[in-house]
Amino acid sequence: MSELSRFQTGFGLTLLTAALLVMAQTASASTLYWIEGIGILPGGDQSWAHGINASGTVAGTSRIGVVWAPADAVVYGAGGLVDLNISTGWPHNDNSALNINDAGQVVGIIANGGFGGFRAFLKTGSQVVEGADLVSGVFSSAYDINNEGQIVGFHTADIYSHDLAYFRSAGGSVTEIGTLGGDTSSANAVNDYSDVVGSAATASGATHAFFWTAAGGIQDLGTLPGGSQSAAYDINNSGQVVGSADGHAVLWQSGVIQDLGMLPGTTSSVAYHINSAGQVVGSSWIPGSSGSGHAVIWIDGQIYDLNALISPDSGWVLGEAVGMNDAGQVVGNGVFNGVGEGFLLTPAGGEGAGVPEPGTVFLIPVGLGAVAWILRRSGSIFNAPREQ
Repeated sequence: MSELSRFQTGFGLTLLTAALLVMAQTASASTLYWIEGIGILPGGDQSWAHGINASGTVAGTSRIGVVWAPADAVVYGAGGLVDLNISTGWPHNDNSALNINDAGQVVGIIANGGFGGFRAFLKTGSQVVEGADLVSGVFSSAYDINNEGQIVGFHTADIYSHDLAYFRSAGGSVTEIGTLGGDTSSANAVNDYSDVVGSAATASGATHAFFWTAAGGIQDLGTLPGGSQSAAYDINNSGQVVGSADGHAVLWQSGVIQDLGMLPGTTSSVAYHINSAGQVVGSSWIPGSSGSGHAVIWIDGQIYDLNALISPDSGWVLGEAVGMNDAGQVVGNGVFNGVGEGFLLTPAGGEGAGVPEPGTVFLIPVGLGAVAWILRRSGSIFNAPREQ
């Protein structure tokens, strides 16, 4: 072999090695996820994920029949999908576990199916407290519970009254949050410092996002310039608030609202959750579709489609991301091989690896074809098996 041939061969191998190193560095620095479904209870045809705690346990709902069948509140974790078996004596129960704190306390709602009526519940270990024993009123909901055991949601005094947001202390005392001049309100989230966010009617009849503290009362977070509607869905321990305003996902920080934008080709977006690192998850909606969206994550203000960050061969279409913990795990809802199911995403670096920014793929002219061939032949880290 001539010196030139040796040089060309060696140079090609060097570039191939460099390409492999760059690709490996890029993969390790990217937001890539393993995906698993939370499962569906026996006899059911669909499930939903609603919240996640620090250990990766998911709160959700699973139907126990098909189509209009009742649904049960569930949790999904190391032991698989577990039915919470919350029995109320109603003829048609639809129970949903809406959130779970780090101690494993679960809150949610018990609904009497198509017969009307709903009430909040709290499950601590094997003990269930629900309805008027949890918060007064003929109707009630519990949307969130923090690590102090404080609960927020809304309740209705009687069948002639409007829904009003409440804050329940760990000791059981309930505080009315009030409205923004209108007649209804709902508290959607509470952080570990007892700061509450939600939505409330204004005197003009519009709905605005609010921020509430026991000391400062209720404050209007406002809307985007020229807008009229907004809602707040989550708050982290730094006081950052996320939600939506006139069809746009938004972030409120230090009283200033920021439009988080949406995916190209979509016409609306919503932000459902923000973790301690300020990473936000939600959905970006396809124009003209009915209930069809893309689950997304915002990191440092940049939006990413979570469908692009899992294996293209997974069989999943991710429609919305509704929760995220500080380990970078994301929960949401999508379709797996044609069946609606809640999902759990875990960073490819493992639980606790966090969610780094998706890296830029540096293209090296020589050797990438070989790299792609090697990855296709051997199976790359992008192709995680789905847990059954």
